[in-house]
Amino acid sequence: MPSEREYVPIPCADYETLETACMDGYTVELATRDGRTVVGRAFDLDVRPPEEFFVVLRDDGSRDSIRADRIRHMTVLSHPRRFDDHAFANAAGE
Repeated sequence: MPSEREYVPIPCADYETLETACMDGYTVELATRDGRTVVGRAFDLDVRPPEEFFVVLRDDGSRDSIRADRIRHMTVLSHPRRFDDHAFANAAGE
């Protein structure tokens, strides 16, 4: 089992969900594997090999980059939307 520090690439379906959230500019609530909750507008996917980060913009204008393999669950708060929520398949650190 990889350590919490080692990046574990996420499945394509999970990555596509993050891409959709960014393309549509959804406001999302993320639950991370370390127990954090992050709320903001899906903004970008940032690749810093070998890691991938999901970038959200907070209401105060700040950015939060969450390592993709640390996201446990995403709920879409925006309307209209293509999906309501998504549970991520990777088991990094669990």
